[in-house]
Amino acid sequence: MIQTRDAEGETIPGNDRLSALMAETAVDRPGAFDALVRAALPLIRAAVCRRMGSRHAEADDAVQDTLIALYRARSEYDPRRPAAPWIARIAEQRALDRIRGLWRWTRKASEFAGEFE
Repeated sequence: MIQTRDAEGETIPGNDRLSALMAETAVDRPGAFDALVRAALPLIRAAVCRRMGSRHAEADDAVQDTLIALYRARSEYDPRRPAAPWIARIAEQRALDRIRGLWRWTRKASEFAGEFE
């Protein structure tokens, strides 16, 4: 069992593997982010597909956006809280951002096409 430690090195009881990996990533331990990506990818894909479905490359792009956001937000993680809901929420937000972007793009394309009618 992996034990999660906070920034001061104190053990935080009751956390799962994702929480332990996220805590290690937050303090920039070598290899921790790679291990986190491997462990969290199924959760991230599930959260994205819940919002977008499994359609085309947009879902894959949302997964990539999530990984970037997760890396950037790693120092904000609170190791006393479970990581899975936090990671899933980031993934859902990135999926919604992609959906909104598609909607805006489609709307602008329709307006542009209307100028030529």
